Amino acid sequence: MFVHRIVPIVIAALVTAGCGSVGPAPDELYFRLPPVVAAAGERVLTGVLVVDEFRAGDLHDSRQMLFAKDSAGVVLQQRHYDFWVDRPTKLVADFAQRYLESRGVADRVFREAGDINGDWLLGGELRRFELLSGQGQSVVVGIAFKLSDLRQRDVLPRSGEVTVEESLNDNPSPADVVAAYQRALSKALDQFVQTLTP
Repeated sequence: MFVHRIVPIVIAALVTAGCGSVGPAPDELYFRLPPVVAAAGERVLTGVLVVDEFRAGDLHDSRQMLFAKDSAGVVLQQRHYDFWVDRPTKLVADFAQRYLESRGVADRVFREAGDINGDWLLGGELRRFELLSGQGQSVVVGIAFKLSDLRQRDVLPRSGEVTVEESLNDNPSPADVVAAYQRALSKALDQFVQTLTP
């Protein structure tokens, strides 16, 4: 009877001792995507531009950072300890609003708000937002933009897909990775704005 009671206790002690030999989990890191002030450019839209939150599939709308070990980014994985402070779709929309406002693409640029009557609505789909960690590391941002003229609802929206890849050094710091995302997003927005100029 005594043996039947002591055996489970000994097994539990051995299992607990074995679990204690595993090292601590890495700290979780949370990444912001600070806005970048753009150089003032040509005003291409008359009136108020409202930036809507971008859509994305479940994976690209997750706060966990994505990476791929292959250079084509075919197989995506989530980083277990690296997170964005908010969903990438919101971060990209906030970034776009501040960038386009500073660039001067419209008379005013706002984020989505129910009480603002905009003349234009910018939205779209976030299709790529990942770190390629193959031989040459880089970040890739891909957005299918959609610009609607809210004054003329019968006119088809202008659209265009832009994908930008920004290289990283061999051993990038977290700040280097965020800066690469900022550069890639800025270039993607600039490329789309260029399609709007007559």
